[in-house]
Amino acid sequence: MTSIFERHYKEGSKVYKCGEYATKVSSSLNHFRSNGRFCDLELISGRTKVQAHRVVLAASCEYFDAMFNVGLEESLNGRVMLHSVPPSILPLIIDFIYTETHNCMELAEEALAHAQAHWDLVANGDELVELPLQQLKSGRGALVSLSAEPRARARRLLVVVGGSCHNTAQHPPLTTDNILFSALKFDLHKRKWEDMSAMGIARIQPGVATLRGKVYAVGGEQGSKILANGEIKFKYNQDIWEDMGSLREGRAGCAAGAAEGVIIVAGGDSESGGERTFYRARTTLDSVEIYVPSEDLWKAGPPMPHSRAEAGSALL
Repeated sequence: MTSIFERHYKEGSKVYKCGEYATKVSSSLNHFRSNGRFCDLELISGRTKVQAHRVVLAASCEYFDAMFNVGLEESLNGRVMLHSVPPSILPLIIDFIYTETHNCMELAEEALAHAQAHWDLVANGDELVELPLQQLKSGRGALVSLSAEPRARARRLLVVVGGSCHNTAQHPPLTTDNILFSALKFDLHKRKWEDMSAMGIARIQPGVATLRGKVYAVGGEQGSKILANGEIKFKYNQDIWEDMGSLREGRAGCAAGAAEGVIIVAGGDSESGGERTFYRARTTLDSVEIYVPSEDLWKAGPPMPHSRAEAGSALL
């Protein structure tokens, strides 16, 4: 005998859907948060502390998803410091994540003040670039994921440019000296490698730094030639490389970094000037150069106490 369940399954039955289910779940989660039930995270801005659930924040916001997924320090403990979010605004943001409602005036005023003070960051952010043109024309805003510094962290990329490859297996485009034009990026949110457009010049040991959404590949070497001309910058949201001003002198294996709106390179090997080393038929530099993007120009900086090349560098 065929059961009622089997008969309905074979004949086809209507799918039952509760229209209030999502609202009920959302309301329950917010109730749990208000009572501190099952909360496993504390968000802190100044003296303001807000309890929440990791899974809810990760499901609602790319920034938190990235934070908890890619091994950032915050994913290892239950306290998240949000220095760039004003204390009075933090509860509004979390309330919206849980309830989809908020008093937008204070939040809108804070967002406008932030955009005016940090326009360079906002103009290069995905939120503005991806905003529909019609919405921009209408003057209406859009509530997006946590912005500014948190949003930038959510889309963090590791970029690898140039280098050499001596494997006999198939590999990216290169010169006859096995020096690579190619570039790769590792998306910490997606957890996968992706190809970037190839550089205009193949190079090993370039100085590489990031500034305001662009990656700068400076100098380096091609074969036995130390490079100064043809340094390039990469616009990640346009996937193109462009020429930039040449270094004052060619250098390979230099330390590079970015701070306060400029690119800084220090030391490296060159073909003229500086201190001649014993083990290489080149000159090791102590000189420093500073690139000002608005002028597309390199300027001399204070030299290091000692010459050095192929050194590591980090910004504190």
